[in-house]
Amino acid sequence: MPNSVNTNKQMKKYYDTFIAKLPKLLKEHSGEYTVFRGRKPLGFWKTFDDAYSAGLKEYGNVPMLIMEVSDEYSKPVPNKKTIQYFNAFLARA
Repeated sequence: MPNSVNTNKQMKKYYDTFIAKLPKLLKEHSGEYTVFRGRKPLGFWKTFDDAYSAGLKEYGNVPMLIMEVSDEYSKPVPNKKTIQYFNAFLARA
């Protein structure tokens, strides 16, 4: 089982990277889902499930961020209902 403190720090880094790249992503991938684990997106998919499957295939059962590319996140405080970060460890627990 992952250390929750380290996992939370990782997820924050992934989220911060996503937010920093959001303006560019919106121009090319609005409405699509992306997977972040590190500084670059893995790719873009039409559904959350497809993004999740690709993340598991590429990275395995590790913490990763899956987000919809949406201008909702350009607001000062994101709507918590729309934040879709995902920890693959917890999904299988």
